[in-house]
Amino acid sequence: MKKITGSNITNPQSRQIEKKYLRLFEKLSKSEQEKSVILDAMTELVLYLDTDLKVIWANKAMQDAFNLAHGQLNGKHCY
Repeated sequence: MKKITGSNITNPQSRQIEKKYLRLFEKLSKSEQEKSVILDAMTELVLYLDTDLKVIWANKAMQDAFNLAHGQLNGKHCY
C-alpha cells in the first residue's frame, strides 16, 4: 500500500481533488474579503455573534466607536 503525503501525490484523481480544493479555497477567500470590504464601508455598527453571544466578527464602525483595534472584540461576550 502506497502512502500519500504532502506534495508527493502521484494519483491523478488525488491531484484533481487537490486542485478543486484550492479553487474552492480561493473562492471562499475572495468572498470573505468582499464581505469585509462591504461591511467595513458601512457607517452602521455591525456585530456577528455566535449562539453564546460571543463576538465572531465586528465591522470597522463598531471597532472605531469603542476605540478598539481590529479583532479586539472577537471572542468577547456582547454583554
